[in-house]
Amino acid sequence: MAAACIPTFHAFKIKLDRFDVSVYAYFSTFAIWLFPGVMLVVALSMMVSLLSNNPITAFAVQFAVLLLSITPLKGDYSIYKVFIRHNAIEPIADIQALYVNRVFIFAMSIVFAFITAWLWQIKRRSIGERLK
Repeated sequence: MAAACIPTFHAFKIKLDRFDVSVYAYFSTFAIWLFPGVMLVVALSMMVSLLSNNPITAFAVQFAVLLLSITPLKGDYSIYKVFIRHNAIEPIADIQALYVNRVFIFAMSIVFAFITAWLWQIKRRSIGERLK
């Protein structure tokens, strides 16, 4: 997110020269394109490491998510793709599929975060009962 500040600063300087540019384009790109995927991977990794009591399994899950969503290299916006790619010059043909994908991934990350919080609460209760 901090890396987006540098191009935004340059875009602001260009805008001062009366060019029509979107100053916050990098932040919106981050919010729509990258943030849901990062949220899902972090929430899923937290849940897996909590269930297995081992952080190494979280790395394995992250690697599996990467392998499952790395191909094809362009134009696949199916609902289960965590990291989507658009390596083409032409505009996105089905923007609706992109938005559905991002909303679904965002919703799944929220669900995994709530499940993780619930599991953590159960785990803390059992630890507290053992201390009594």
